[in-house]
Amino acid sequence: MRALAVEMLNDWDVIFTVLDHHPHLPLTNNVAERALRHWVILRRFSYGTRTEQGSRVFAILASVIENTLL
Repeated sequence: MRALAVEMLNDWDVIFTVLDHHPHLPLTNNVAERALRHWVILRRFSYGTRTEQGSRVFAILASVIENTLL
C-alpha cells in the first residue's frame, strides 16, 4: 500500500491532467460499458463463435447495428 501511495504521489500531476485540460470528459467509461452489455449477454447465450472469422463478422455486425441506432 505504501508503494502504491508513493507511486501516486510521484505521478500526481500526470494522473490528474485530464481534470485540468479536459474537465468536460467523464472520468468513467460507463456509457461504453453499457452500450456493450447486451452484446456480451448475446455472446454468452449463443456460446460465442467458433472461428476468428465468425468473431470478426459478429463484431462488424454489432458495430453496424449499434451505429445505426445512434
